[in-house]
Amino acid sequence: MCRVESISFDLEKRQGATFILCDSLQSGVLSIIGIGRDKKEALKILGESLNFIQRQAGTPERKALTMYDAPRDEICVADVLSKVILINKHMNKQ
Repeated sequence: MCRVESISFDLEKRQGATFILCDSLQSGVLSIIGIGRDKKEALKILGESLNFIQRQAGTPERKALTMYDAPRDEICVADVLSKVILINKHMNKQ
C-alpha cells in the first residue's frame, strides 16, 4: 500500500519515509522517520506518512478518562498528525 501512495524511502535521493516496527504488530508501536533535504521537506514527508497511517488504520475512539484510570503511556496518531501539521504551517509562514 505504501508504494501505491508513494510513501517510501528513495535510496538514490536519500529522502523519504522509513517505518520501524519497534516490537511486534500486536503491540501497536510503530516509529516513522521522515528524511528530507531540509526541515520543511522532512516535516512534509512525516505528515504525509502519518496521514497515510491514519487513513489505513483509522482513528481509534477516545474514551473519557476518569480520575480512577491509571495514566497510560500512549499517544494517538491524530494528535501527532495535528502537531506536525501545525509545525509545518508555522515553518511555511517563516
